[in-house]
Amino acid sequence: ITYDGYGCDSALSGTYTLGGPTANFPTVRYMKERFYRCGFGGPVTININPGTYTGFDFDDQYPGLDSNNTITFQAAPGVNRSAVIIANNGNNPPVKFTEMAYVTIRNVTIRNTNVGRCVEFVGKYSHDITIDNCDIQGVTSTATPYYNSTAIGRISTAAPFTSGGSGDRDMHFTNNTISGVNFGLYFTGTTNNAYKEDNFEVNGNTINCTVTGINAIQAKRWTINGNRINQMATAADMDFKGVALQNCTDFASISANKIHMNQRGGTGIATTTYAGSNASAPNMMMANNEIIGKVTVTARYNINLQNTKQVNLYHNSSYMYSPTDITQSAPLYITGSSSSTNNINVYNNIFYNASTSAENKNYAIYLNYTTANALATTIKLDYNEYYSVGTSLGWFVAPRNN
Repeated sequence: ITYDGYGCDSALSGTYTLGGPTANFPTVRYMKERFYRCGFGGPVTININPGTYTGFDFDDQYPGLDSNNTITFQAAPGVNRSAVIIANNGNNPPVKFTEMAYVTIRNVTIRNTNVGRCVEFVGKYSHDITIDNCDIQGVTSTATPYYNSTAIGRISTAAPFTSGGSGDRDMHFTNNTISGVNFGLYFTGTTNNAYKEDNFEVNGNTINCTVTGINAIQAKRWTINGNRINQMATAADMDFKGVALQNCTDFASISANKIHMNQRGGTGIATTTYAGSNASAPNMMMANNEIIGKVTVTARYNINLQNTKQVNLYHNSSYMYSPTDITQSAPLYITGSSSSTNNINVYNNIFYNASTSAENKNYAIYLNYTTANALATTIKLDYNEYYSVGTSLGWFVAPRNN
């Protein structure tokens, strides 16, 4: 007979301290044991004392955890986030969520000294997770796959989503500083609409990365607003993108972001196969973004919309420049057939191409459509300002100089 005795005077509720002999929870291991054994009877705040901590991996086995009984981890009052470090333990990421919910991590440093994820999501799905005002630090890599170096993400979905559950949902990644990674955020769902990465708020972050700032694959109902995305220097071109959407639907907005690509250039905002879930769904607002791109290879486009429907492109400033002659570039590029690319409204934007091209393909706007008639009925262009240092202002099925 084995007897495991553990006594709790009550379920956890209220404010506790973590770290050190005088804290309520001297160690992370002791804290997690209390979570398992005692459960939650109300919302819990864990104030973390200065120090370096490992073992922040959590699952859904804590009794009583729900939308009312939540967990918040944060630096103790008066403690700077740089003094509280959640670190990797060998190859294990600093923070790992396995089918977890109702957790906030705020005002700490999350640091991975290996190539890997800093905050990783695994299992069927997680929901109601907030990462706010954290300093997230990783290590870049030139080895493929590039997404092995990611600040916050879910990389694989094959096993989790085919065995039940839904996609990750109701996530909030706000006001963080992210640096030293290939990808800032990388999340991938599945083709089944019920299992897409759903209802994410990605706002107010500063992301310094080498490959992509925010990458969403098979996702729906996101807002991506007020972020600052900076391209880090690399020894070779890594096809940089500020914000990349692939097979996504029903996004609310990508607005008020500043995307600066002053190293090797790239694409500021890229959509591949985007549409509303139905014809009456509201258009995604893509507005008030500032995109600056250095052109170092041909066929660079600051805004690149491929097979994209239901987008309002309003009040954006898109500027390109080049240190040497480049064959082709454009601050705005839209391509696809009339069936796959339509209902796009382009109003009150500035498209400025200061890159040079001996072939006069340094366009301010490039609309790559099959016929002029299809173009006229699917994309509306009003009150925009176009400028190019070349002789062809744009390409609308064929070159245009006015």
